[in-house]
Amino acid sequence: MVSDLRRQNRGLILGDLLASGPMTRVELASATALSSATVTRVVSALMDDGLAIEVRTLSSAGRGRRPVLLDVRADQSVAIGIDLGVVSTRIAIVALTGRLLDEVHLETPAGATASELARWIGRSVRDAAGESWASVRSVGVGLPGVVHPVTTQVSLSPNLRQIEGAGFTDAVKNALDRTVLFDNEANLALLGEMYSGAALGYANAVLFTIGAGLGAGVAIEGRIFRGSTGIVGEYGSLPIAGAGAPLEDFLTTSGILRMARSRGVSIDSAESLFLATSDPALLDVRGQFEDALVTAITASVVSVDPAVIVLGGSIAPALAGITERLEQRVSDVVGVQPTIRLAEQGDLAGALGAAAQALHHVLTSMDVPDRYLARIPRPPRSSLPLRS
Repeated sequence: MVSDLRRQNRGLILGDLLASGPMTRVELASATALSSATVTRVVSALMDDGLAIEVRTLSSAGRGRRPVLLDVRADQSVAIGIDLGVVSTRIAIVALTGRLLDEVHLETPAGATASELARWIGRSVRDAAGESWASVRSVGVGLPGVVHPVTTQVSLSPNLRQIEGAGFTDAVKNALDRTVLFDNEANLALLGEMYSGAALGYANAVLFTIGAGLGAGVAIEGRIFRGSTGIVGEYGSLPIAGAGAPLEDFLTTSGILRMARSRGVSIDSAESLFLATSDPALLDVRGQFEDALVTAITASVVSVDPAVIVLGGSIAPALAGITERLEQRVSDVVGVQPTIRLAEQGDLAGALGAAAQALHHVLTSMDVPDRYLARIPRPPRSSLPLRS
């Protein structure tokens, strides 16, 4: 019982330091409703464990010992995030505060089998962490497919089929020999944008990744919502009215190029579809893309009622000129006008989100209460309130 209470007190104090930034012992006692003696004892233990440090002595008009600001150490790696892509892979290394310590961008080995890919991930992560690997306690991995939240079995990964099933995730666990958490890459990209990007400060949000595939992440009350099977957010499987084909056929790079070819025109890239043009064939393809995107966004509005919708992926930067029109078109359909923003973290969002997920696991193991997790990593504008 005493041990449980000590862990609880330790988690409370660590949570407040992580979520609110540098604080004095007096401020910690007030925030946690713990006694000064308890705070002093717990802080000493955190400092002995290398988790907390004294950062600055404050001036004081009165007599006696001057107050000292305490904070969590932000120079030691504790969690790593990996965003495994078809073409490239990103790795983010973070400290206990969520501070980004390092990032690595690698080319994903083409043609690798599931076991080869798992071993490559193991080597790449260890190389990226270097000497700090020993302090890493958890690793998050974002995958381009649906990940079952219990079995970690992967499905619906058409662009990286060798990771489907449970064999790949088991092999990655063996290769890393750490606690490994798997999730859909869009879920983790949304998590990354919620902490330091376009969804910062929003409790209810949806992110669409539009690129080689179509993915979507959903957050409700500040937490990623996955459902019992991980299928939440797979809007790409919905058929578009009148066409019968799934939305994903219209909202991917390959789908855009295929539609252009069917109209007898050739474009250098999917992004070039959105350049200024008077070609009626290209305008027709652009119209089909926009219709499909409006359908996907509308589906998210009526199912989740997000306060913000973030557009990410390789196609997103080309959509800067149509976000207001998309907002109006959705409003015309359902009477609710969403806020639509472009992703700010770009290709790094998925790795940051994966690192945040791994960090949350570490903090939970340290008895930090759940109510703090939505505020950790500490965002740049930490005073910004969550908006539902």
